[in-house]
Amino acid sequence: DDVAAERKALQESLNSDVNTATRLLDELPGRQNLGTLRFELLMQRNAGLRALVQGQVKVTDAAVEAMYDVVHGPKRQARLMTLGNLADAQGAINLVNSGVSFADVAVEMSTDFSAARGGILEPISRSDPSYPEAIRAALWSLNVGEMSSPILLEKGYAVVLLVKRIAPDTVSLSDARPTMERLVRTSQERLLMDQLARRMLADTSITIFDEQLNEAWSRARKSGK
Repeated sequence: DDVAAERKALQESLNSDVNTATRLLDELPGRQNLGTLRFELLMQRNAGLRALVQGQVKVTDAAVEAMYDVVHGPKRQARLMTLGNLADAQGAINLVNSGVSFADVAVEMSTDFSAARGGILEPISRSDPSYPEAIRAALWSLNVGEMSSPILLEKGYAVVLLVKRIAPDTVSLSDARPTMERLVRTSQERLLMDQLARRMLADTSITIFDEQLNEAWSRARKSGK
């Protein structure tokens, strides 16, 4: 039953249309080079890890409200550049101030994955934990069309340009609460499952006799995957 629940949850995450989601789920093992057997084992692995961590999940009001803000609250859309040092960040700002478009500078200088599309990002919530607090704070302090000063990150610097402000939608917290509670639970489970899997791998000694498989395994462990 737990494995069936994993498949259903994965299917629902792929698309809101049942027929489309079913087709995507059927195609997923081939697209990810998993094969049928490895895909089924992955579902079993996830079901087992989820069962082990479920007792640690805590769905608090604060967590639900933060998730509601991420999904339904106000957002900011921005362009972003990440640069290796303060001199490069200031140089990028100088280029924009001289008349070069932020997008063009991002393409040439940014180290972020968004560089290829001129640094444009999907709309960001004030509570979105996938972006550093310093970037979110800067976006909420800027006017539309305004560029930030260099923002210190854990590694390097960032510069952001506020493109537009997006108002919150009309869904109330009371109406959204069941869905938000489910999203909070799922996100906490995913984090705890990943942490548990890493601990289990770190504490386990595995001998692989196939040379190619051993090489792939070693690369995965070095990269943290």
